[in-house]
Amino acid sequence: MVMVTKFSQFPSKVQTAIGDIVVGLSGGLNEQYTVAWDFYAPGTTAQRPVSPTTGVLRWNTDLNEYEYWNGSAWVQLRDSGTLPFPIPVTLGGTGLSSTTINQLLYSSSNNVIAGLSTVNNSVLATNGSGVPGFLTSLANSVLASNGSGLPAFTTSLPSAVQVFVGSLNHGTGANNFSYWRGDGTWAIPVGTGTVLPGLINQIAYYATTDNTVGGLPTLATGVLTTDVTGAPSITAQAALTKTDDTNVTLTLGGTPATALLNSTSLTLGWTGELSVSRGGTANNTFTAYSVICAGTTATGAFQNVSGLGSTGEILTSNGAGALPTWQVPAASGTVNPGTANDLAYYSTTGSAVSPLTSANNGTFVTGNTGVPSILAGPGTTGNIFQSNSALAPSWSTATYPSTTTINQLLYSSSANTVAGLATATTAVLTTSSGVPTWASELSLALGGTNANLTASNGGIFYSTATAGAILAGTATANQILLSGASTTPSWSTATYPSVATSTGTILRADGTNWVHSTSTFADTYAASSLLYSNGSNTVTGLATATTAVLTTSAGVPTWASELSLALGGTNANLTASNGGIFYSTASAGAILAGTSTANQILLSGSSTTPAWSTATYPATTTINQLLYSNSANTITGLATANSAGLLTNGSGVPAWVAATGTGAPVLANSPTLITPTLGAATATSLAFSPTTGGIIGTTTNDNTGSGKVGEFVSSVIASGSATTMTSNTATDMTSISLTAGDWDIWGNIAFPTLGTGPSSIFGWISSTSATTPDASLRNGVNFSVVPSFAANNGFSVPQLRFSLSGTTTIYITGLIGNSSGNGSACGAIYARRVR
Repeated sequence: MVMVTKFSQFPSKVQTAIGDIVVGLSGGLNEQYTVAWDFYAPGTTAQRPVSPTTGVLRWNTDLNEYEYWNGSAWVQLRDSGTLPFPIPVTLGGTGLSSTTINQLLYSSSNNVIAGLSTVNNSVLATNGSGVPGFLTSLANSVLASNGSGLPAFTTSLPSAVQVFVGSLNHGTGANNFSYWRGDGTWAIPVGTGTVLPGLINQIAYYATTDNTVGGLPTLATGVLTTDVTGAPSITAQAALTKTDDTNVTLTLGGTPATALLNSTSLTLGWTGELSVSRGGTANNTFTAYSVICAGTTATGAFQNVSGLGSTGEILTSNGAGALPTWQVPAASGTVNPGTANDLAYYSTTGSAVSPLTSANNGTFVTGNTGVPSILAGPGTTGNIFQSNSALAPSWSTATYPSTTTINQLLYSSSANTVAGLATATTAVLTTSSGVPTWASELSLALGGTNANLTASNGGIFYSTATAGAILAGTATANQILLSGASTTPSWSTATYPSVATSTGTILRADGTNWVHSTSTFADTYAASSLLYSNGSNTVTGLATATTAVLTTSAGVPTWASELSLALGGTNANLTASNGGIFYSTASAGAILAGTSTANQILLSGSSTTPAWSTATYPATTTINQLLYSNSANTITGLATANSAGLLTNGSGVPAWVAATGTGAPVLANSPTLITPTLGAATATSLAFSPTTGGIIGTTTNDNTGSGKVGEFVSSVIASGSATTMTSNTATDMTSISLTAGDWDIWGNIAFPTLGTGPSSIFGWISSTSATTPDASLRNGVNFSVVPSFAANNGFSVPQLRFSLSGTTTIYITGLIGNSSGNGSACGAIYARRVR
């Protein structure tokens, strides 16, 4: 079904589904869009969208016509308020207001469509520029190319032209076509069939049978269509009507010629009745107030029950397959007479109705056989109606209050008298001498707590001296309850495991709580057993031993009879000797027996047992005393002497002899010392022979140690790591740290960059950081015109002596005088300890 929709059917912004056929912008033609099409909501000129999409329509309520956004401005549709006419190519139209019959259209230039003039009996061709045109055919001619121009019909072929076999030739008369056989001759096609004559304006020929071609009958303002067999025909344009539903018909109104382009209405019609399968009754006629029944089948039309019935009639079923009917109920029997105040009749037999005997203040009841009766009132106030097992209900002997207060409990205040117990707020029901009463707390004697308690999640009930109480729950799991000293219990600070682990584990403190040990322990141990781990996390008892020492073998503890040498023992069972000396044999310790002679000394053996010397030695000596043997096996001390030399007499007895001459004893006056090794001299000076060349220096490329004469210290700054020099400000390039002593210090400084407008450069050595010294202590250059060699050049700074009493930092400092900008400096500082 082709759906044609007027623009006026879109009063608000809608979107058609992709693939729907809707009224498009291409000259009012039906156009199947491949993307969804939007319509903006209608509104005034002021309400136009701020950023519209090109080609989207909206209804302007100020102008009362449609308009669309062409990419730069809003354009109104001017054709009777529907479409611009003619619709330009850029909007999907042709740009033409009219064409002639049988006219072909082509694009004569960009975005311009023109009509090609019609020519009878012609062929459509294009010239060398691609422009189409019609060629008029000639009798007995063929179509030949013409270089870059239009081809033309000719009766004679150029000699250079090869005619292909089967080429057609246009002639005259009934047989006006022939074909080229390829042997130099033309032939009339062989075949049978009929071409039926046509009429003017016939637009198509088709095979009406296998061998017959006929033209379609013409029809003004018609549409070419085909039927279900594929046969073509031209049908008149008219309003479109489509019925795809039993009850609903959609009709597009308008004149036949313009219904698709400019429809005037869209009519939705309804016919027939809504079927039962679609939720209807399939019946359009019912009697007022009648009863409606379903149809004779599951989807059959609903039916009226005949008639409306009269007063007293009932609707009676007539079985399956038939409608129910109104009927008068059948009845017969006897109604027995009653007396005044009889309030009910009942069926005493199958066909007799009798009254119940009345009673004052009575109540209607039935017995165990179902026979009704009226139970007389009790005659007292407050009795209640109660069941009586399988018998008829009866009145209670006890009386009850006629009213109660909210939440009131009932109790027997005396025999057969039920009264209301006064209410109490937040109370417990107890009795005193059997009389119920409300108490604020349930006493301990009655199983209560005798206290108004507040719940605590995880709390523990306990008793004070007079009442129950709740120990507040603890937020820490696995604490245990500790008793108080005849007072309130409490929770332990430490936590305990909630479940047991492996057999033999014990509880141990981890500094805060009690936890299971990883190690396991035996249940029992022998007396005097030492505990040790005989496996990973397994503690057992070590077998006992008499007179033994505990050692380990491969880490396993064991008892040994002696402590081995490797373990710091003697590996022997020794006997003490007063004054004895412990020593080692080849395999064990031993004791050298003490000696009865005093002042003997211990002499080593030759890889064997040591021994006491035969000679005796003095127990004490004086300072600087020499020892000598003054008799056989008796060593004594030689008395000391100052400024003396050790000499022996003729008997070999040593003695100190006082020195002669001046100065320290040298066994001669004014001795000549040949290459002596001198320590730290305390004399005021040392004199060297002018022929020896002075002090001998090092003979390799080593360095003097720190604090010694000749110690060398330096710091070098390479040009690639030059120090930034602040404009017109003394800046330390580098420094060295020197310990106390006498130092000669020198250095050099260069300036890779000088900033803008340099006028001077200076450098110096100082123990004061970034401070310009007197001109006599620095080196530098002043210049009014910057020479080309100024940057990347430098100079040596004055060498200075520094006598330091403690560790001091010495700086090499520079200064760049310029108009602006920082410079840079590199160089080095050197120091040599001269003493």
